[in-house]
Amino acid sequence: MVLRKSNPEHIFSVRLKMHYLEKMMDFTSSAMFTNIISLTLVNLQETDQIKECKKYFPNLIRLSFLYDYEVSYQVIMNIFRELQNPIKRFELHCRKAGCTSYYKNLSHSNNIPRRTIEYFLLDASRFNSSSMDSSFQDKDSSVIIRTIDIIKLMINIRYVHLMINNYDLKRFLDRNEWKYLVNESYQLRKITLEVTGEILEDKKLTQKVQNIQKELREIRENIKFQVIWN
Repeated sequence: MVLRKSNPEHIFSVRLKMHYLEKMMDFTSSAMFTNIISLTLVNLQETDQIKECKKYFPNLIRLSFLYDYEVSYQVIMNIFRELQNPIKRFELHCRKAGCTSYYKNLSHSNNIPRRTIEYFLLDASRFNSSSMDSSFQDKDSSVIIRTIDIIKLMINIRYVHLMINNYDLKRFLDRNEWKYLVNESYQLRKITLEVTGEILEDKKLTQKVQNIQKELREIRENIKFQVIWN
């Protein structure tokens, strides 16, 4: 009823669970969605359903995925492979991004680079550090490598925004990985690590951030690397 009473020209953004999409199409015209440029899918179960988005939302430039639970990097990569629209802004929000035993290196030749994505946001900051067990640090020690494996396939990426918990910050201050990404991503201009939780008064961390900033500017003068707290 809300859609029927709405002016399609005034609808630019939609957030929904995928199983509601076909129900919506039963009582609305496809013209209702032609002006929508932003779509958020909640707890998507089957990544091949992403193909339907091109049919119903032909003009999307922002596609966001919201999960109430942990999502593995393998699932993130499966989502990435299914992107069809000329998406410029790709976002993923989840409780935590984790690794799995069957995770494969993402540099395989069958991975298709996405040329249109300019902005990537990964929000994995809602994990409760108090529930972290002693094996967590070892199990996810390569978390930054997994993240950069995905980012480097966005060959025209300009902005990277990672939202992480404070306990995870140390693992994202690997200067070699960031130098590798900057060398590979010629359009990259800005990297932001947004940290949630109590501010860590740690001189070694501060020095690491400064070293990364300095070394990245030596590669490309206009690159910006920043760590902010929310």
